[in-house]
Amino acid sequence: MPDTKQYYIEDIEEGTHKAIADLDIQCSASLVFKCTPKNAMLSIDGQADFECNSNPVPVVPGRHTVYAKTASGFLTFEPVAVTGQVTEVNVTIEDYNPIPIPKYTLEGLTNTSRNYKIAGYTLLGAGILGAGISGGLTGYYYSDDRDAHKTDLIYSYTFLGISSAMAVTGAILLIIDALTYQPIIDDLKNREIDSDIIAISPMISSSFSGISLLGRF
Repeated sequence: MPDTKQYYIEDIEEGTHKAIADLDIQCSASLVFKCTPKNAMLSIDGQADFECNSNPVPVVPGRHTVYAKTASGFLTFEPVAVTGQVTEVNVTIEDYNPIPIPKYTLEGLTNTSRNYKIAGYTLLGAGILGAGISGGLTGYYYSDDRDAHKTDLIYSYTFLGISSAMAVTGAILLIIDALTYQPIIDDLKNREIDSDIIAISPMISSSFSGISLLGRF
C-alpha cells in the first residue's frame, strides 16, 4: 500500500517550491528612488507611505504608479520596473513658488467690500429701474401702434438689454463680496486680531496650484 503521508509531504514541498518561485518572479525587479528633497514620502500603487531612501524596493516587473509628497508639494509618476534589474528613479518635487502680493489689511478688505457693495447696489438698482421703464415703454408701444413705433421699440429693447446687463453685473458684484470678502472680514472681526495679519498668495508649481492664506491666529 503506497505511503500517503509521503505523497502529502511531496505535495507540500512542491507547493512550497512553486510559491517561492512565483515570489522570486514577482520580486525580481527593484526600484531605487533618489529624491529631492530627501525627506519626501513615497507610496507605490496606493500602498503604505514610506520615507524616500537609497534602499532597493522589490516590486513586480511592469509599470507602477508612485505618489511622492512633501509638506509643500506633490508629484505622481509611473516608473517601469524591469525583470532582474534595479531601476533608478530620480524624483524632484518642486516647492510652491509664492508670488509676492502686498498684504491686505482688515481696513483694506473692508474698503474693498464697501466698494463692491456700492457698485453692486448701484448697478442693480439702476438696472432694475431701467428695465422697468423700458419694459413699460415697450408694453405701451405694443398696445398703442406697434408699426408706428418701430424705431421706439428698437430703442426700448436696447435700453432693456443694457438695463438687464447692469442689474446682472450688480448682482454678481454683490455675490462676489458676500462669498469672498465678507466671510474673511467677519472671521477677522470675530477673532479680534490685528489688522495687518492677512496675506493672500497664490501657490504655483509644475505639479499643482492653489492659494495660501497666511495670518496670525
